[in-house]
Amino acid sequence: MKKFYAFAAAALMAVAANAQVLYITGAGDFTNGEWNAETPDEFEMVDGNYVLEVGNLTQFKLSTACGDWDAFNAGCYGCNYGEEPGATVALETPWEANIMCPWKGDYKIVVSGDLSSLTLTTNTPKPDGPTPIYLRGDMNEWGTGEEWQMESLGNNVWKFVCAEGQEIAAGNAFKIADADWNVYNIGGDGAAILFGVDTEVFNGGNPANITLEDTFNGVAWLVLDLEGSGSNYLIISNDKTFVPDWYEGGEDTAVAEIAVEEGEAVYYTLQGVKVANPANGIYVVVKAGKATKAVVK
Repeated sequence: MKKFYAFAAAALMAVAANAQVLYITGAGDFTNGEWNAETPDEFEMVDGNYVLEVGNLTQFKLSTACGDWDAFNAGCYGCNYGEEPGATVALETPWEANIMCPWKGDYKIVVSGDLSSLTLTTNTPKPDGPTPIYLRGDMNEWGTGEEWQMESLGNNVWKFVCAEGQEIAAGNAFKIADADWNVYNIGGDGAAILFGVDTEVFNGGNPANITLEDTFNGVAWLVLDLEGSGSNYLIISNDKTFVPDWYEGGEDTAVAEIAVEEGEAVYYTLQGVKVANPANGIYVVVKAGKATKAVVK
């Protein structure tokens, strides 16, 4: 029996010695510093699994390679982990996006020895109330000042109204995110968005920055389906009284009342006001359920 245990122990030691090294870096209390692809932290092998504890962790990347970022990213494993710790989630490779923690905290990270799954556990309590989110971009050096914080209206709806003299200039890049780029990292598809038209936005990973075709100094509305069963939309207007139709309990507005017959084009100003006989200017044209921007001369 002693010989059997000795053989089993030797076999485990041999497996551990020959195991693939798994690296990690990201935003947290890493021994070798944050976002270090050259000399990232390494996992320990414990009972056949990769195990590591990291404090103040918000997001991270896993890889079987290190050196420069090209090498690190080429060996990446990842997943969309979800909003609750304790779950075991399948890993995929290749994977480009960061792995987002459910919330900022001290986490124990366990990766199965065959790199097929990830489990996150934490003793850090879930924060109370909605996570504050901000407009962050060129206009505020990508900061999180209170003057750029969105108001939570409940039901996954947020609103932001520009103060007097506050604006985002046309062409400025921005995103909507929390202070740690953890729960929220909301961007677009790379195209400049129109005023008064719902634009689909994307949360998590590293979506493209949002840009506007015109200077913005009005109101922005955001609705997110955090459970992943629907789309996320941003709509902006320089009419600060504008309310989109998907806001429950909101008042109807010109844009909210859009009803288009097949083949009929309906014109709206950039502030969402319907125009029967458009003259020279720039308008949002809605036809067959699609909205485009047009110059009328």
